Amino acid sequence: MTYLFRTLDGIESPMLVTMAAAVAVSRAIEELTDVKTGIKWVNDIFIGDKKVCGILTEASSNLETGRIENVVVGIGINIKEQDFPEDIKGIAGTLGKNSLNRNELIAHVINWLTIFYDKMDSELFMNDYIDRCFVVGKKARFDIGKDKETGTICGINKDGSLSISCEDGRCHNVFTGEIILDS
Repeated sequence: MTYLFRTLDGIESPMLVTMAAAVAVSRAIEELTDVKTGIKWVNDIFIGDKKVCGILTEASSNLETGRIENVVVGIGINIKEQDFPEDIKGIAGTLGKNSLNRNELIAHVINWLTIFYDKMDSELFMNDYIDRCFVVGKKARFDIGKDKETGTICGINKDGSLSISCEDGRCHNVFTGEIILDS
């Protein structure tokens, strides 16, 4: 599904839109199924150790004002049982709900996104996001500019950034990119 947020006046961190969408998807899945979800920072929904949903966001801004005018949120949820190609079989999963109505799931996701829309910079969803995010306390590899780093994830900041402590004592706040959890 694709959802368009228009005129997000005053939003301080566009990453919060992605995080709100992750909570919306998690809540919608849990409302309609008997499965418990987890979130891998910043935009993946997991059931157990399998990714069942990915979320991508793209913003457009007004060059004259510098303000974000639109954010497009793309959400892909694997609902029905399926066989995945060998290269992703170990990491990709599904809700395993062949009878789940996609339109009903989409309606629940949109309902939550609508609730979060007016309060994008509040703590309306952030505490829920932090509770669902399973990466805190884990070792991860990540990029800082062109450098590859490894560290322990200390927490998630209210602006959505990830706080990571490196072995040499340096601490980084990571705002974008992919983290790779060490096994």
